[in-house]
Amino acid sequence: MTTAEHPPVSSVVPHEGPMVLLSRIVSHDDDETICQADPEALALFRSGDRVGTWVGIELMAQCIAAHAGMHAHRRGEVPRIGFLLGSRRVDIHQPWMQGTLGVRAQRNWGDESGLVSFDCALWEEPTGTPVATGRLNCFLPSDAELKEMPR
Repeated sequence: MTTAEHPPVSSVVPHEGPMVLLSRIVSHDDDETICQADPEALALFRSGDRVGTWVGIELMAQCIAAHAGMHAHRRGEVPRIGFLLGSRRVDIHQPWMQGTLGVRAQRNWGDESGLVSFDCALWEEPTGTPVATGRLNCFLPSDAELKEMPR
């Protein structure tokens, strides 16, 4: 699917308003989603014309949320809350990033319990300059599990 064939990011992630850091979904299939984040979407975190790479973990997590949300969208469901459990082998290639950013989440592993693992990458567009890579582990609870969680 191309960018024009995808719904707005805000309709497939559980985030709202300025906390939606992704600008668009570029491509999506069963195992991988690629998104972009424009500088305007990162205004909360900008220092001049750049953003600290520490925001990259959240961009990767939101790309995973968009991946799950696209699957829900195909089934006619609303996006569900997921939890970032941790990361593994996160490599930061530079302390700052700027301009439009590309983000990829590629499903590595998952099972019916709701535990999933994604290999993620973040780069500067259009040069492809690597910013960060890592494996993020998440939990996507069922509706029943969400209802049982303390509030």
